[in-house]
Amino acid sequence: MNKKESTESSRFVSRFAIALFFLGAALCFVWKKELPAGLLLFLALFTGAARIWGLRAMQDLTLKAEASPSFLYPGGSVEFRYEFGNDKLLPLPWVEIGQDLPERCCLQPADEDPSRILTEGPEETRMYRCTFSGICSHETVTFALTWNAVRRGLYRPKHFFARSGDGFGLMQAELAYPEEQAPFCAVWPEKVDVDISPFLLQLAEDRAGKRGRSEDLSVIRGMRDYTPADSRKRINRRMEAKDPDRLQVNLYETLQPGGLLFMLDGESFARPDPEEENETLEEALKTLGSVLTELFSAGLCCGLCLPRSKAFGPVSLPPEGGQELADVMLYLAGYECRAERKLREDGSFTGELLPSRFAREAAGSCMRHASSIYIVTADPARVPEVLLPPAFAQKTTILSDRASAIPGEQRLRRLSALRR
Repeated sequence: MNKKESTESSRFVSRFAIALFFLGAALCFVWKKELPAGLLLFLALFTGAARIWGLRAMQDLTLKAEASPSFLYPGGSVEFRYEFGNDKLLPLPWVEIGQDLPERCCLQPADEDPSRILTEGPEETRMYRCTFSGICSHETVTFALTWNAVRRGLYRPKHFFARSGDGFGLMQAELAYPEEQAPFCAVWPEKVDVDISPFLLQLAEDRAGKRGRSEDLSVIRGMRDYTPADSRKRINRRMEAKDPDRLQVNLYETLQPGGLLFMLDGESFARPDPEEENETLEEALKTLGSVLTELFSAGLCCGLCLPRSKAFGPVSLPPEGGQELADVMLYLAGYECRAERKLREDGSFTGELLPSRFAREAAGSCMRHASSIYIVTADPARVPEVLLPPAFAQKTTILSDRASAIPGEQRLRRLSALRR
């Protein structure tokens, strides 16, 4: 995506006005009116210089923008830094930065100056503008603005531009930058005090016993002769076709206990009105994010599976050693329920919402490699089937504050009980 430049000017510096000033000066000279001729010539040169200065203002001007830190908790502060490089002879008497405000209000400018917040465009986008001092020729200057984190969310301005002009205020030029070049910041879910001892005890049991072990049905490490105690599902059908009198069973690769896998049944928290504040989801994300933070701090390996949301598709981060806290918390910060309605054949609303949609194969792979699986849901009785395969029932725990019947052998634990 390329940069887009636009200009704004006074009528005094339009091409027609400048040409008119020159024409008037020439006629006055012909008529030997020295004073009016000099005045009109001065206006012609003055407005011409202002126009050239304004048109050249954004040329050879580089901008690098970044947020420091790029992720934080609510209550913290982030500093947006803008590095301007003026690689031309013309100086810039002033420069202005403009960017749209976050849709979910996860960040707010620290200065709280209402005059800097404007509503622009047909979509009535709320923009934040701030003007900085001038930049000399061939000079690099860095400006900084402080914003405060209010609530979880992701922020990358969709409308991000720089503006400057001549020193007389008659001509302005604006350069819009692509969204990829705008600064990015993630506000993680608010951190609360949680107790992670249940997860540590469960992990110790898994590593000491056999609960955390499972078989990878996609990897056959060998075969042996069939015995009456073996399940007929394990019989190798290819060998049976070659020699029906000698049956052999498959020996699958055993997966050793891995890390902890957390799966969020996000759509179980959804509400029919997407504009309604979803406090239940926010509290669940606070607890889940705080648990993940403490577990990563303890050196444990954790994975995360999320359904398709408004901001991104299904997320499947396996519980592997290369996983980092920032990777996991990034998706929690930006998660929003889709709240898709279930419709009848005639298009009318049934009163129910569609369930969470996970990446089935990727989520199944994450579950196979996890020693313990924790499903965060608002309703244990309506957990999607993709999260409840019978093979992993013994190592699955459902975290919910609603007491209801569980369809399988999974354990149930109150999510709010994890808070201290």
